[in-house]
Amino acid sequence: MSFFRLLKSFWQRQSVAELARQIAARAYPLVRETVDPQAVPIPRAEARGYIRAKATPVIRSQVQALLAAESRLAASLAPLLVAHAGERVVQSILADLSRDKARQASRRAA
Repeated sequence: MSFFRLLKSFWQRQSVAELARQIAARAYPLVRETVDPQAVPIPRAEARGYIRAKATPVIRSQVQALLAAESRLAASLAPLLVAHAGERVVQSILADLSRDKARQASRRAA
């Protein structure tokens, strides 16, 4: 691999990571609204699947909007962006739900 290809590959990875962060930031509030906190006292693995199922259509629409707006992006990036942004949103929501659960438990204890 030539130096320029290596550099281009590195730039694209950085770009994909940044785009995934932006997509996740835009999708997070929409997904958070659709996730019912009462439905998530299930095991963490099941909660992850539940959140991912709720997040995927929202993230796909965000990715499609981004690809339509940015002509420099290849459509082949869509699955990668959906995967990375989806994982970010799932992790963020799981962390939020865990914090909420801990707060509720401490209120009950008090």
